[in-house]
Amino acid sequence: MLWNFFLFETKLILRNRKNLFLGLFLLLFFWLFFLYYSQTEPESLEDQKRQEANVIDSIFHSFPLTQEDMPEGQAIYQNYVEQSSLINFQIYYLGLDDASEDYIENGLRLNELRVEALELGNSGVPDYLLKTEEEIVEENALLTHIQEHQLPLQPDVFVASHFLVVALSIMSGFLFYSVVLLSGSEILVYEQRHRSVMNGFPLGFMKRIHAKISIHFIYIFTFLIVGLFAGGLYAAKESGVGDFSYPVLIYQNGGFETISTIRYFQYVLLAAALTTLMVLYLSVLLNMIFKNAYASVLIGLGLFFLPDLVMAMGVETTLLYTIKYVDFSSVLSGHSAGESGNTKLDYWHAMLGLLGLIILLISMIYAKLKFSFFPKAPALLNKEDSNA
Repeated sequence: MLWNFFLFETKLILRNRKNLFLGLFLLLFFWLFFLYYSQTEPESLEDQKRQEANVIDSIFHSFPLTQEDMPEGQAIYQNYVEQSSLINFQIYYLGLDDASEDYIENGLRLNELRVEALELGNSGVPDYLLKTEEEIVEENALLTHIQEHQLPLQPDVFVASHFLVVALSIMSGFLFYSVVLLSGSEILVYEQRHRSVMNGFPLGFMKRIHAKISIHFIYIFTFLIVGLFAGGLYAAKESGVGDFSYPVLIYQNGGFETISTIRYFQYVLLAAALTTLMVLYLSVLLNMIFKNAYASVLIGLGLFFLPDLVMAMGVETTLLYTIKYVDFSSVLSGHSAGESGNTKLDYWHAMLGLLGLIILLISMIYAKLKFSFFPKAPALLNKEDSNA
């Protein structure tokens, strides 16, 4: 009987125009994004270094003359003189064919000087011209990994390996959350409208829910994986495969570390799987409470932005912020840790948080069912007692 119900629900989702549109969106997203992305002009490493050189020039022009006569001011000034020299040498090394090692050594020394300048207080230097300690740590980790594994300083940004990292970061968060929320917005509506049809499946309510979640999960993830693979193949055909061993910087254990691109994809897909399950169970709960697809979507979107609203009011939102873990790209980059003020918020912390939220939502669904807050319609509950 469970298999028959599974097949029946599969036919429903395949005949639903909304779900077909969402599937098509996931299928074409990476291909369409590559068409846009390939027309952009990304900033090169040399451009970044020239910009850093201009920042040092701005620091020299804005440095107070009164500071130069003081010992601390002289130390800071000489620090930036050496930084300027190292940056200009890095620009020179980028023009040579085989000077990666020199570039990296200068970069590591440059970051040491930046840390020393921060320790000296950077008196007389405007804050907006300074690199943060977090940015320095990130760059150090990346340079060290490139040096240890003898990788190119900057790969082609249009190759498949790099493009897919950028595309997944765009898909992460609100966009993916909205797609899954829309997919599950009518997850119980059919049962409410066609109760006589559903009476033909004598299954318990929770069994039906888990079956529905499984079907929607397989549907969404199939289109996501196929779309990701197709987009990657198109990018590889147009610009090359790239290097899937190239490092991607992530926030982990209160600091930054590098992982290979292929490992990054594994992390993202696991996060996307937990996000999909969490949002689908949330959709079930919202359907049970509001019994309306539009209300479920609006409330679901409101829940996503609620932590931002509460934080804007100056209120701590550690518990509410859990729903923001669906933005797995921000979690991996460390942006979520900085935004929430929780230095422990790394990838595995977020995954455990999402798993805990899934268990909480299932418990709330079960409690709502048992305490009869949901109308005891024949299609939903008449068979529950006999199958409990």
